[in-house]
Amino acid sequence: FTWDNYKSRVPSLLEAEGMMHGATAIGVIGGKVSGNLETLDFEDYKAPVFDEWCALVREYGLAEVLEKCYIEDSIRGGKHVVYRCESEVPRTSKLCHRMAKDNDGTMKVLCVIETRGEGHYACVYPSPGYTPVQGSLGKLPVLTAEQHDLFHALARSMEEHVESVKKVFDAKIGYGVGDDFNARASWEQILSDEGWTLGKERNGVCE
Repeated sequence: FTWDNYKSRVPSLLEAEGMMHGATAIGVIGGKVSGNLETLDFEDYKAPVFDEWCALVREYGLAEVLEKCYIEDSIRGGKHVVYRCESEVPRTSKLCHRMAKDNDGTMKVLCVIETRGEGHYACVYPSPGYTPVQGSLGKLPVLTAEQHDLFHALARSMEEHVESVKKVFDAKIGYGVGDDFNARASWEQILSDEGWTLGKERNGVCE
């Protein structure tokens, strides 16, 4: 079975029934074929961002729109927010990154909010590991272009600090005892404590 054909056309009832035989999960296809449907995928198991995004959405006056969206708990502790748009939705977009532990336990900059739009799909309830929290897939709100853009913009705004955090984190990698010692104090400070005085300094070197 391949779902490529259904990126551009809705399956017949007979086809849909056939898909359900032996199926272990169900998904919704994003984009024009589904009435410009889009899913915001929050990977909260990597870094908690869903509540932060919801607070921003309410702060910017879209609380009523958010309350009409279909929201579910997704597998591994994430969240899905599903809605439709007046205008066409783009393909999958990575909106927000955070420093978080990867599957191998190492700290990396990982994508924690992305979309599932044109040409992509998202698994939904009653797939195993998915639980409805709010609303219904059968009654989705239709966002204006401005509301849709703001949903995305608020998600993107949440990663503003990542580059500075990454620089600090990367700077610490490979630190040895000597590096840590040098970072804590200068030679001028150390020798002054022992009664020495600075004669002169040239290119950052005490003489």
